[in-house]
Amino acid sequence: PSIGLTSDWQRHEFEMNAGAAILRHDTYDSEDVEDYWINASGQFDYAKQGYLFGGAAYSQEHEDRGSPESAQLGSSPTQYESTRGHLGLSQTFKKWTFRAGGTAETLSFDDSAPISNADRDRDMFGAGLRVTYRMNSRFAVYGEGIWDKRDYQSALDDLGFARDSDGYRAGMGVQTRITNRLHADAYLGYLEQNYSDSRFDTIYKPDFSARVRFLPSPLSMLTARISRSLEETTLPLSPGYLSTSYSMAAKHRFSQRLTANIGMAFATVDFVGVDRSDDFWTASASADYQITRNIHLQAAYRHHVRDASIEAEVNNPANPQFLEDYARDQFSVSLAADLYPI
Repeated sequence: PSIGLTSDWQRHEFEMNAGAAILRHDTYDSEDVEDYWINASGQFDYAKQGYLFGGAAYSQEHEDRGSPESAQLGSSPTQYESTRGHLGLSQTFKKWTFRAGGTAETLSFDDSAPISNADRDRDMFGAGLRVTYRMNSRFAVYGEGIWDKRDYQSALDDLGFARDSDGYRAGMGVQTRITNRLHADAYLGYLEQNYSDSRFDTIYKPDFSARVRFLPSPLSMLTARISRSLEETTLPLSPGYLSTSYSMAAKHRFSQRLTANIGMAFATVDFVGVDRSDDFWTASASADYQITRNIHLQAAYRHHVRDASIEAEVNNPANPQFLEDYARDQFSVSLAADLYPI
């Protein structure tokens, strides 16, 4: 169940939603989880070309068995709480736009026997600035810098590593509308993360992202994305992992009532400091049929694979097993109703 509220004011904006996702399994009830969330965000237009924005959220979520940090030997999926907020300002002066903001998040992880996750609890803070110069209606360039700090609530993890760190990302990008049907956004920069534990090397890596949207017809849309991020881990001897993802998706409206989507994604996760790299593959397809003006029937299929590069010996060195590998096929049917007649 979920419910949302969105303003339709001429000035200012407000949005709020709350919901839950309750998963039950026929055979393995240890996999049952309950996720729920509530969040609100808004925008205050203090001038014609300036506004304040902010928001707050709380959620209880779980780590999918196919995520990079999921411990496959845990008796149940790892559940965690997230409390987060953000606040910022955007101001435009003719062709220049300045956007600055800050974020804060607290993460608290539950144990999954026999695994203790107390050493993963942490606070994360960030602050950033982006300056955009719009040369004309079709082309803009921007530069941005982001600082982040990651503080663990335990000074040392279960293996004696100090995982606190601070770092930054900086770079430049372009936004362009090549034609009315072709839009693109590309970014190239640099990231660095310094760790409290001297046994962890400072991470220096290129940072990049790109997004292309193409409308081959008024009824179709193609999108492609590339992105990179540096994530936390408590894997022994590794300070974190670098995730690089690639995705493509297509959307087509066959009629006034029927819309279909297909997508493919690939991600590689490289754990820094250790010889481990995981690959993730996802393929998906969905269809949305509008029964009435306000009621939609939706069907979706998703195939997800996690392919880890490590083997594990289970009481028999001659018979190694890929315990970290994971695959899932998921098919769903849902009925959605729009309360507001759009």
